[in-house]
Amino acid sequence: DEAGILKAAARLEALVALEDPATKIVLGGFSQGGAVALTAGLRCPSKNVAAVVGTSTWLPLGDSYPAAIADGALERPVSLHHGDADEVVRTSWGEASKERLEELGCRVSFDTYPGMAHSACPEEFDAISSF
Repeated sequence: DEAGILKAAARLEALVALEDPATKIVLGGFSQGGAVALTAGLRCPSKNVAAVVGTSTWLPLGDSYPAAIADGALERPVSLHHGDADEVVRTSWGEASKERLEELGCRVSFDTYPGMAHSACPEEFDAISSF
């Protein structure tokens, strides 16, 4: 629900605020954690958030943008990863999230993994590591 996603994103933003401003931070998460990371990544005003990674996830509250986007947030690259056999968070939701983020002006990469359900695989870890 909207209140829960916003509360979780605010908690993530509070953790970011505790870090040294010179520290570069990548927000990331799997499934609902990815939804929180995407939300915080778009709304967090902190300049030390460098990028966002989401795996088997979606962009919640898509209609609240661009009004809710923090200054500088569109400069953060976003790396999305999804299995094409995911029946929990459908691949089409991930693809729609990528499209919405691109409409907003985000630099987004989107990788799919054949046969992968709502899980992870070594190829995904390799792609995230090189991001």
